[in-house]
Amino acid sequence: MKPGVLCLDTSPAIARAIRKFGWEVDEGTLGFCTGARRLPCQIYDKDVFVYCPSIEAGKRVATSGEFMDETPHFWLGEIATHLPRGGVLVAFLNNLDLDAGRQREAYSWIPAIPGLSPAMDTQVEAATAPPGPSVIYKSGAPSPEDFQRLVLTVVRPEHLRLPVRHIIESSPYSAHPLFVNRNNQTLGLVYHQTGGRIVLLPECTEPERVLINFFLRVLPKIYPTQPDSTLVDRFVSPEERSRLAEAATARTELDRLQGDLESATAAANEARTRKVQRIESDEVSRQLLRYHETAKRHEEHAIFYWYKAFEFLEKALGGEKEAIRLLDCPGAWRILNETANASYNDLRHAPDPGEKIREITPEEAARCLQAAEVVFLKYFDRLFV
Repeated sequence: MKPGVLCLDTSPAIARAIRKFGWEVDEGTLGFCTGARRLPCQIYDKDVFVYCPSIEAGKRVATSGEFMDETPHFWLGEIATHLPRGGVLVAFLNNLDLDAGRQREAYSWIPAIPGLSPAMDTQVEAATAPPGPSVIYKSGAPSPEDFQRLVLTVVRPEHLRLPVRHIIESSPYSAHPLFVNRNNQTLGLVYHQTGGRIVLLPECTEPERVLINFFLRVLPKIYPTQPDSTLVDRFVSPEERSRLAEAATARTELDRLQGDLESATAAANEARTRKVQRIESDEVSRQLLRYHETAKRHEEHAIFYWYKAFEFLEKALGGEKEAIRLLDCPGAWRILNETANASYNDLRHAPDPGEKIREITPEEAARCLQAAEVVFLKYFDRLFV
């Protein structure tokens, strides 16, 4: 018999997806996002908990004193003592409220929840699992390190909604990170409460897909299927046999695709590293990027720096005509020259303080930016021919 599942503040699609694979699922709400707490059963009657809250636009997360508990006979506090007996909790750290205190309130019920602070991370990496052989406890459950590795097989950086909006400030002693930013700050982790396991995931673009893989690939390692105990259970009908074969084939294909995805992602990361190294090793590219960054910092004089970048590029490629021929973008040169000449009288020098110039319109600035980036990207492309 499979463990019971309690979905808290999840979408109907998540509960339906889990039920399709034979899990017994109940649904409830904690009240932080809905204004009323409604639990369907005793906490200790379930073993797996999924929390993926969302809130309507314009609404605030309610604190514990701001919503009504409609099922006080089902006490949420039981989770602190029940989860360590072998339960599993998966919680998505979704962006719910701009107020950091209210945001934390929505997750305050999770046992030993670490502190959360606001973030805005767009570059996220999977944490590196510690090396070592797999360890299986006497109970048959995976070790904390193997559990970390298992979770990282079903949720990857490409599954996350960017930017990631929360940093996990401090980790429990038994924690293993799942995702980190470029500053090596934790964005997702797994940790243990005696025999219980808690998974904190950043917000995902498709949480139902992540959960389907979690239920198919991770939970069976924690809750092995018990032997069938009756003759009816032991009998497999022709249709059931066919469906089980289809499921096994699909699971094999899923494993293959997961391996292909991981290999392709690793290869793409290596290719990106080589790309950056090639561009940064080229003096012309470095100078173009300096002009581009300066233009972005000084928007009022951006046209001047773009023009100087074009002028520098022309010298590097043997003149304006040759540069246009090699990069095959005459339209970009025309847009920049026409706009620049209408703004400055002498583009060889930066404007003097207080110099009166005709300000270009936002539309002209946007066209010039696009023209400059087309030219720069065309030049980068030549480095890899």
